[in-house]
Amino acid sequence: MRASDRWEALFRLLAVAVMLLAVPVAAAVGTATYSSSAERISVENAAKTEVPATVLTEPKQTVAAGPAQAAHFEAQIQWKRDGDFGKGTIEVAP
Repeated sequence: MRASDRWEALFRLLAVAVMLLAVPVAAAVGTATYSSSAERISVENAAKTEVPATVLTEPKQTVAAGPAQAAHFEAQIQWKRDGDFGKGTIEVAP
């Protein structure tokens, strides 16, 4: 075997080893990122207060349905919390 063939074989072996080691590292990073995001979302949701709202207008289509996506509808809403009224626009079912 020529020296260049030996170097090529060594390079390929090292490339395979690096790829095999990258899989568990990527899995660990993904798991850590997911866990921290899930915890942050849980904390944010715990601080929220549910308030009933009234839909004021008929839903209007904002995004047309396509072959790979559903149509989106929005409507004006109003709510009352602690004696104060609020208004806004949210995505609703058609």
